[in-house]
Amino acid sequence: MSDCSSALYQFVADVGDVSIVEKFVADYLRLLDQRIVTLDRLLSGIDTEATAVSLLTLETSSAMVGGRDAVLATRALRRAVERGQDELALDREEQGEIFALATRPTPAAPPLPPVAAPPTPPAKSGKISSFD
Repeated sequence: MSDCSSALYQFVADVGDVSIVEKFVADYLRLLDQRIVTLDRLLSGIDTEATAVSLLTLETSSAMVGGRDAVLATRALRRAVERGQDELALDREEQGEIFALATRPTPAAPPLPPVAAPPTPPAKSGKISSFD
């Protein structure tokens, strides 16, 4: 099972509602290009706090949908920003990886697993405890 599939299965299990996860994935994919453009602008500026927050947001949401490459790239950039390195000191290969995300074709979200029905509670027997 791929990282993406595993993450999505876990996400569905945690949330318990496939439609919520489907909406999250659709929103993630729809917003990805704009997030990359925003990060490019932030990395060129001096607002390291806003840059770190934006990177953390992308890192977290990427982890939720199983975007391992995006997680690794954004984590490296975020750590560099948090250490106070300026834009020129950031690893250009890491920047290239994250900016390449915006140029990749948007993949269709994989089908999500069905949510199992909650277990049926045991029938009441009228007894107060099993010792009666």
